[in-house]
Amino acid sequence: MKKCSFCNALEIHKQVEKYSDKGITRRHRAALLVLTSYNGNESGRGVDYISGGKGCPLNYCPECGKKLNEL
Repeated sequence: MKKCSFCNALEIHKQVEKYSDKGITRRHRAALLVLTSYNGNESGRGVDYISGGKGCPLNYCPECGKKLNEL
């Protein structure tokens, strides 16, 4: 089964992290990315990290809906 672009990118990140220095840990969290355009021109980007700046748990893929602990 072909993975969506988000699941594929997350899997690549997890593969790379296997080779990180010992003692370094990473948690994947969700944030809301806001792209702003004015009259058709991209004019900015903002991120709402939600939940006190820690992001929300990333339980499901935002693109295909797959439960992420299955990756």
